[in-house]
Amino acid sequence: MKKPILFILIVVVVVALIVVAVFISENKPIKNSEQLPADKEVVKEIYGLTGNIKKIGDNTLIIETSVPLSDLTQEAIKTTLVVTVNDQTKISKLKFPTEIIDKTMPIYPEETILKFSNLKIGDKISISCTENIIEDIKTDKPIIIKDVFIMN
Repeated sequence: MKKPILFILIVVVVVALIVVAVFISENKPIKNSEQLPADKEVVKEIYGLTGNIKKIGDNTLIIETSVPLSDLTQEAIKTTLVVTVNDQTKISKLKFPTEIIDKTMPIYPEETILKFSNLKIGDKISISCTENIIEDIKTDKPIIIKDVFIMN
């Protein structure tokens, strides 16, 4: 009778340890500097990126993106970065026309201004910054974004 109880107890403990390990690994803070491999040379200037929202914090977004290398013939580095939104950040949704009526006129997307609360995990976004962010990435300085565009 003691063997089944001991077996059940061991299974419960193992499952609990797995759940705790997964929880800890998913909630580990992301350091931008750890996202770039030391053996690859990335571009010297970055003022904007595109990617998908992976997680939303109080005033931060964790985005899956690609950082280009200095040698543009090589594939960009797929990475996850933390970016910060402040009161001056403009958030909008861009909707591009599905058909072109007059081919001689420029094509402009329809822009809808949004709030931070409108952003959702999985949104495809483009971000822009007023300053070069490559050093911020390398040194874990907060990346303050000027614009967030949800691409539709």
